[in-house]
Amino acid sequence: MPRFVRSGPIVPDELVQSLEDDRVVIFCGAGISMGAGLPSYVGLVKHCYDELGELQPKKNSSEWLWPDRMLGGLEGKFGPAQVRKAVYERLTAAPTTLDMHRAILRLARLRGQTGIRLVTTNFDTLFEQAQKKWQFGKDLHSGPVLPIPRNDKAVSWRSVVYLHGRLDEANGNDHLVLTSADFGRSYLTDAWAARFVARLFSDFTVLFIGYSLNDPVLRYMTDAFAAENTSSRLTAKRAPAYIFVPHKGKAPPDPTPYKHRNLRPIFYTETKDHRHLRNTVVEWADAREDYLKSTSRLIARIAPKKPAAITPSDVASLVWAVCGRPADAGRGARTFAELAKRPPIEWLDEFERRETNLLDEHAATTEVAQANGDELPLPPTLIVGQLFPLVRDASQSDLSPQSAQIAIWLAKHIGEYGFASRVIQKLASRRALHPFLLSQIRRALKDTHPIKPGLAKLWGLIASTASDTLAWGRSFPFGLKIPTTLDAGNGSLAFKVDLLAALTPSITLAQPYQASRLGLAATEEGEEDKARGLRLSEVADAKVVIPGADQVSLLVQRLIATGGSSEFLASLLPELTNLLRRSTDLFALTEHLSEAFDLSVIHRPSIVPHDQNRGYEEWTQLITLAWHGWLHLDGSAPEQSRRAIGDWLMSDAPIVRRLGIAALTEAQSFTAREKMEHLLNA
Repeated sequence: MPRFVRSGPIVPDELVQSLEDDRVVIFCGAGISMGAGLPSYVGLVKHCYDELGELQPKKNSSEWLWPDRMLGGLEGKFGPAQVRKAVYERLTAAPTTLDMHRAILRLARLRGQTGIRLVTTNFDTLFEQAQKKWQFGKDLHSGPVLPIPRNDKAVSWRSVVYLHGRLDEANGNDHLVLTSADFGRSYLTDAWAARFVARLFSDFTVLFIGYSLNDPVLRYMTDAFAAENTSSRLTAKRAPAYIFVPHKGKAPPDPTPYKHRNLRPIFYTETKDHRHLRNTVVEWADAREDYLKSTSRLIARIAPKKPAAITPSDVASLVWAVCGRPADAGRGARTFAELAKRPPIEWLDEFERRETNLLDEHAATTEVAQANGDELPLPPTLIVGQLFPLVRDASQSDLSPQSAQIAIWLAKHIGEYGFASRVIQKLASRRALHPFLLSQIRRALKDTHPIKPGLAKLWGLIASTASDTLAWGRSFPFGLKIPTTLDAGNGSLAFKVDLLAALTPSITLAQPYQASRLGLAATEEGEEDKARGLRLSEVADAKVVIPGADQVSLLVQRLIATGGSSEFLASLLPELTNLLRRSTDLFALTEHLSEAFDLSVIHRPSIVPHDQNRGYEEWTQLITLAWHGWLHLDGSAPEQSRRAIGDWLMSDAPIVRRLGIAALTEAQSFTAREKMEHLLNA
């Protein structure tokens, strides 16, 4: 949500966007004219009492709660002409300033078409003085002769509407909605104002400026809308109207009284001249007229700082400028991504926090809509969420302009542990990286120098073009069924293909032990974190696994117990050997294999089945299957067994060589001398 000026009110994102889409109608009350030197409604009543020489009620009198009735009483005593003459004289005084009126006119200007949409319950002509050369009947309308407030593609209504009439000395101002009797006719008996307001509220988002909750004018309008809404055949609840509300003290007041009238208050700190509201409206109008320039200035000022180091209002403004304007073609996000001083990675957390709030609000609104039988709201547009889809949605290709720019910005952080840590968290939550983000990371790996070896290796794994390098894109095939009888022929071919796919090793990534133990993941980088990255183990806990955990060992146990499995596994020996070689390559990528260290010795101490083999690591089931297949081969086809052992002993993969040495010691087709020669040459 943007805060256009410091200490000013925070304007909701949806209101700003609705204004951009020409779906907002600004309602202006007496408070606007007060800023130009004219009185409030109550002040106008006091003026009439003084001009007519009538004694005012006491200050604490309940009569002041109904100033429209007080004016009606004056008209009954002195006649309408006298009262309205006093009103005319007071409201035609020269304004002290028209800055607020000009700013509101700029906000009310239609973006998609020429023209303006604005409603005022004031009688004065200050908007006309702020904007010359308007034509009555085209650019201006005055009650009771009003346009139809319809929000259509033709934009049939584009004018300033004086809902309660406009000062007109020639006609005696008898058409003004001034007294309780006038309000009764316009909202109850003739009801032309009520119909206009009801249609307006149903077709547009309304923003009230210059009203208070106890304002009689506001009371009549919201009552008319509520009455029409109650009697309407439409089942969908209409959106609330917004209202700027001043308050004293540090904390805003309770918004409940406003919500009861279907109003959403936008609070701001009250000052004598309401400068916070005035400055906000002016800056909002400036930002709307030159969005790119004003947004670029805001982003350049705030984005280089960490969110924790600035005020919450500045954080909200930056998030709005980057993510809160889906109709800006990604200009705010592009400015953010292209800053010379790269914005810190911590902004990603703020963008995601916004989306979490949007999803929570959508869930709550959906629940209410379902309970009331209303039309369900559309899901919110997520910017970061598009970059990290759930694994099942990873193939989606279209990105919003904002998401694409955020991806470009993220890729610039590949040299930082903070970004790596956040991505590892995403992978652990079964979220993928969008193909465009992966492409940006690959490009950054080529263009970014220097980058620490450990981080480079991590991003190489994450951005690998091989779809099965990381385990996040795979799951255990629970529907995989072992045939009743296994053989080496075509009858088990389909199972063979599925089995080998299920047993293909991959890599999982988790937070490094030290970071996860201390809860440091995805927090602000300290000096220790900045030093990370020389080794992969400093930035990630990488493991070689076969996705499926305990399901893998259960599958292997059932497979070995199935009739014909030994012959079947013997036929798979070349494929199983290749999977073991793949395991070796993955161990090398994860820094668990070197000339001085072979992790397979710890994971599988004995190649031959033995009690010391705990079977905690899924990939070791490949050794179990290969061993059972070789035993069958050694007993039924000695020459093939000899060739298999020879190939194993000549392999560059330590795991495969260990398998060859174990098989050599157990082989029946070798003499003792041959075994010794092979062992000496191994």
